[in-house]
Amino acid sequence: MSYSMEVEENTGMISGRHVRGSLSKLQYGLIAMNVVLSMALLFLGVAFARMDSNTQSETSLVNSDSSNCLLSDAQVYGAAKDEDVCNGHGTRYFYKAYNAESESAWCECFDCWGGRECDTPNEVCVAAATSGDPLLFEEYWTNASLGEGSVLLSHAHKIGYQMPWLATDPSTALDSLLKDNILELHKLAGNVDTAGAHVVLGVGSTQLVAAAMYALSKRTTNYSSPALVWAAKPYYGSYKAQADYFRSELFRWTEDKPQVTSLQQVIEFVTAPNNPDGSLRSSQVEGADVVTDAAYYWPHFIPIARTLQPEAHHPLLFTLSKITGHAGSRLGWAIVKDAEVAKLMTEHVSTTTFHVSRDTQARALALLTHITSTQ
Repeated sequence: MSYSMEVEENTGMISGRHVRGSLSKLQYGLIAMNVVLSMALLFLGVAFARMDSNTQSETSLVNSDSSNCLLSDAQVYGAAKDEDVCNGHGTRYFYKAYNAESESAWCECFDCWGGRECDTPNEVCVAAATSGDPLLFEEYWTNASLGEGSVLLSHAHKIGYQMPWLATDPSTALDSLLKDNILELHKLAGNVDTAGAHVVLGVGSTQLVAAAMYALSKRTTNYSSPALVWAAKPYYGSYKAQADYFRSELFRWTEDKPQVTSLQQVIEFVTAPNNPDGSLRSSQVEGADVVTDAAYYWPHFIPIARTLQPEAHHPLLFTLSKITGHAGSRLGWAIVKDAEVAKLMTEHVSTTTFHVSRDTQARALALLTHITSTQ
C-alpha cells in the first residue's frame, strides 16, 4: 500500500488517498517537503516555548533579593555546618528535601581522619604540600545567615542546555549577569583594568589554562611547529599537566626556557602573585604570548600595589575559590581584551564541557552579589 497525493483543481490544496502502485518523484518530493516543514514548525514551537521559559526563569532571578538570589518554588536545600560534631575532626552537612519529614546528615572528615563520625585516625597520613583547600573562608560562611550569599534553586530552573541564541534579551541571561558582577568585583578591588575586556567562564581556572593554550596557539598560522609552553620554576603543576594531557598538535610543554623566533611561538604562564612567596612575577621570555595566572591577586592575599593592565591578546586567569573559597563549585574566569582570543577560549570550553553548569553560575552570582553589595 502506498500513499498518493493529488492537487484539487479549485482549491490548490493537496489531498491524499491510499492507492496501489508506486509514487512519482514529484510526489515523493512533496511528501518530503511536508515532513521538513512540519519538523521545522515543531522545532520553532519548542524553541519559542523554551525562550519563554528561560525569560521567566531569568526574571525570577533578577527580581529576587539582590543579596540572596533566591529562586521561587525551591524544592531542595542543603549544606550547613555544625562545628561541635564529627568529634572535632570534620564537618557535618545536612540535606533535606522540601516538605520532607527527616533530613540526611553525614560527616566529611579532615585529612588524616576517617569513619562515619571522623573518629578513626589514619596512621599513614602524609601532609600534601602541593595542594590544599581554601578553607580560610569557611568560618565566614559558616557564621553567615542563610540569606547571605545563599541560593535556592527551583527544580524547574534551567534544566536545559545553555543556548544564549534563544534568549529574547541576551543582557538578562544568567551568564551575562554573572559576568557583570565579576567586572564590578574587579572594579571594587582595583586589581585589574577591565575596560573593554571580555569575560570567559570556565569549569575552574584549570579548564581555562588549556583554553588559553588552545586559543593563543590557534590564533596564528605563522609557525610550522607547535607552540612551546613554559613557566618559570616553581610553577603550578596544572600548566604542564594540561599541555601533556591533550597531546595537541598546536602546543607542547617544555622544561627548558625557550626563545621566540620567526619559526617558534612561545606561550609563557606567569603567576602574579606567585604561590607561595607572593611575588609579582613578570615575563622572562621576550616576545612570548603571556598568560597571567592572577588567582591570588586580591586584597585579602596581597596589597594591590598596581592595577594589572591586560595586553591585547594576553589572558588573565582568576578563580572563584580564591575570592569566596568555594573551590567545589568549579568556576573560573578569564579577563581578555582581544575578541578573537576570547572567542577561541569560549570555543574550547564549549567543545569540552558545552558550558559552565547553570547551578554553578547561579551560586556564584549569589556569592559575588553578596560581596559586591556589602562593600
